[in-house]
Amino acid sequence: MNNCLIIGMNGHVVAICPESGTEIWRTKLSKGLFSSANGANVSVLNHQGFILAGCNGHLYGLNESNGEILWQNELSGAGYGDISLSMDGCSIQYIEKTVVEERTNHHRT
Repeated sequence: MNNCLIIGMNGHVVAICPESGTEIWRTKLSKGLFSSANGANVSVLNHQGFILAGCNGHLYGLNESNGEILWQNELSGAGYGDISLSMDGCSIQYIEKTVVEERTNHHRT
């Protein structure tokens, strides 16, 4: 499955065929004590047949072939934010985009 596109979004990890766009498998990450995966950004990193996924302060190891969750680490005491992943010179990070709306005040005279 080395040629799959692996995406993380909204608490899920999904394998997509890049040639056809067909979904191969989808895994909803387990909810933790504070609903760790509900609507959350998911960082994903492929490594030697495994998918490492970070979501709301939890780290998951998934089988690349079928998306099965092999293990979960709650990273106790680290908080519940987005997780950046780095391994073998590859780094995955989220940068939050903030949109600022500019308003002008119109005064009547």
